[in-house]
Amino acid sequence: MNEENYNKASSLEHRIEILERTVDRLVDKCDKTSERVVAAETSLKTAHARIDSISGQTEIIVKISTIVEHISKQLESVFKKMDEYEKKIDALEKQPGKTALRYWHLIATGVLSGGVGFLISAIVKGGF
Repeated sequence: MNEENYNKASSLEHRIEILERTVDRLVDKCDKTSERVVAAETSLKTAHARIDSISGQTEIIVKISTIVEHISKQLESVFKKMDEYEKKIDALEKQPGKTALRYWHLIATGVLSGGVGFLISAIVKGGF
């Protein structure tokens, strides 16, 4: 029986060694898992910070969008006024300029004066 007890004890020691190795592996896995959980928590905190930052940027983008819409409406008004001014400028360009009108008046006055003078001279001299 002694040998039987020895075998039982030896078998028990062997089982204990296996259990100890298994426990050591489990502890290592737990440590690695804990490290991964800490890393995941850190990453999650960073992600939340980014989301918060994006939320602030979204508000800014909405404000910018509103401002751009307002500017667009103002530009439409400006373009309409520019079209009106272009029509007025086209109409003015079709009319003769002040200088051209002045020369036209001078030429017309000169021709008329010459014609009137010729007629008076012809009348005074007694005919053509």
